[in-house]
Amino acid sequence: MRTWGEWKDVSPGSLQADLVLHCGETTAGFYLTTLCAVDVACGWTELEPIWGLGKQRAGTGVHHIRQRLPFALRSLHTGYDEPRTAYQRLIESNVLSQAEHRRLEEKLHTTNPADLRRQIDALLRQLWKLAQKEDPTADAVG
Repeated sequence: MRTWGEWKDVSPGSLQADLVLHCGETTAGFYLTTLCAVDVACGWTELEPIWGLGKQRAGTGVHHIRQRLPFALRSLHTGYDEPRTAYQRLIESNVLSQAEHRRLEEKLHTTNPADLRRQIDALLRQLWKLAQKEDPTADAVG
């Protein structure tokens, strides 16, 4: 991937793209990905869901994005690297102190994804209740 400093004097149509993996704690198996393409000249962003990681699937995703762009696709720049979780990328970035690294590792190993999901669902239910109290028409939506 290029850094922003390397994108001087570009016209719309120069996209930087990457795949975001929705895989949880491991990159093993089959899961949903999102192809995220950002035009570096104007910031136009396109997202395309892709089921899996194959080159053909990603190519089809690029085709779908190209069809939706309001300008011609001039160039597409990607960072081809091994799929990693956000945790793995952060650890490999070497920006954390040893204490931050240990705290994050402990958080990773003590977090129960099922409990976290239940907590998020409970908070979402509370938010919906609050929204319905403030907006009498919310019943029609939620």
